[in-house]
Amino acid sequence: MAFRNWRIGMHIQQDSIAIVALLHERSHWALRRWWRIPLPPGLVRQGMVVDVSALGAQLSAWRRELPVQHQVSIAFPAVRTLQKRLPYPQFALRDREQAT
Repeated sequence: MAFRNWRIGMHIQQDSIAIVALLHERSHWALRRWWRIPLPPGLVRQGMVVDVSALGAQLSAWRRELPVQHQVSIAFPAVRTLQKRLPYPQFALRDREQAT
């Protein structure tokens, strides 16, 4: 096999996409390749992709450089990650538990 599987991380930013390709060798990770793909102004606004098809067009040429078996991971902006506060359970202490 010509290529071993790379782990590819992708971070979509306001003005560009940063991509790294890592390979696990023995007991450490090694950087195999990195890319920075510039994005047209206004394609990403406040962490939201405005035109998904334009973003896909930017990534399609890059994807053709990679063999099919490689995996790609995408980082989501922290502001776009769903966070929810869970309420504390409702319970009352018994009299003897309150005394201690």
